[in-house]
Amino acid sequence: MNSPDAAARRPLGVGLVGAGLAAQSIHLPTLAGLADELRVVHVMDVLADQADAVAARAGARASTTIEELLDDPAVDVVGVCSPHQFHAEHVIAACAAGKRAVLCEKPLTLSGTAAAEIQLASERFGVPVFVGTMNLWDPAASAALAACGALRTEASMIRSTILIPPNESLIDLATDRIDRPMWLPPAPADMSPIQAAQYRLGRTILGLAVHGLALVRHFMPVVHDVTFARTIEPWGYVLSLTDGHRVARLMGMLGGSWDPEWTFTAIGPRSELCIDFPPSYVLAGSATAAVRQGAEQRTWRFGHGGFHVQWRHLADVVRGRVAPRIPVAEAVQDVVYALDVVAAAQERLVDEVSSE
Repeated sequence: MNSPDAAARRPLGVGLVGAGLAAQSIHLPTLAGLADELRVVHVMDVLADQADAVAARAGARASTTIEELLDDPAVDVVGVCSPHQFHAEHVIAACAAGKRAVLCEKPLTLSGTAAAEIQLASERFGVPVFVGTMNLWDPAASAALAACGALRTEASMIRSTILIPPNESLIDLATDRIDRPMWLPPAPADMSPIQAAQYRLGRTILGLAVHGLALVRHFMPVVHDVTFARTIEPWGYVLSLTDGHRVARLMGMLGGSWDPEWTFTAIGPRSELCIDFPPSYVLAGSATAAVRQGAEQRTWRFGHGGFHVQWRHLADVVRGRVAPRIPVAEAVQDVVYALDVVAAAQERLVDEVSSE
């Protein structure tokens, strides 16, 4: 029989729910670099061939139902990489099964009601829940945000730009992928043109802009109005937000042939924050972040990125070494903030189109 000390030293078993591109290109490579703390032991996907192929890469068990994964005693923590509409169901099931922690890909959920249910389940069963908004966990971004000082309240202009060329090219740099449909399905055929535009806008905000919004919330905790909202074909957005004092401009685009650009900037009368992130599918270390105050500038860059830091932190929380840096209540507020922006942006989109 293994001693308690031996059990404490063994890597935590990770079960991945969903064997798509995020699991293949982000989480498997990241976890492979954390083998002293975490090991993929089970991969579940409704496509049996997909589950088998991805699990084989990690020497893990494969299954086609979440019940099989949650019943596996080797699974200590769960990574939820399923389609967005199943996130809440899968997170809550992992909490109810008594797993030791859950890391859910963004967005945490698609409704405020489901977000509250996730928080209730996490607190009731004592299972910490983390969300894969990797930019919040990026060590350079974290260091720069901590050094912002008065800029947090003085910033008058905030910008988030996320321009991503076809993800396939970035995914191919990270892994020999096993193909499956991309995560942005077309709008249902029975929608009107404006409904289809609202659908695309909501999907791109929750799938891409959510990373920028998580950072915007640090400088603009409350959004009073979405003053401008447009979609960009095929999958893109331009948004302007205000709290009555500050303005935030968010722009994002998937597809195209340009070089990737993923930046966040906050500018005030006396200081400026600039963060340049690598694309999420390229595990190339942290962002490069700088805070300028007058003639003085401080810069940060680290060897590991946000997902590495987040998985390591999750392991430390499970081992009892630290408390969660972002409690579930805070993660829920992040997604509620994003959902509120989605609703306001979709309404503004109708006004913009009607006025043309």
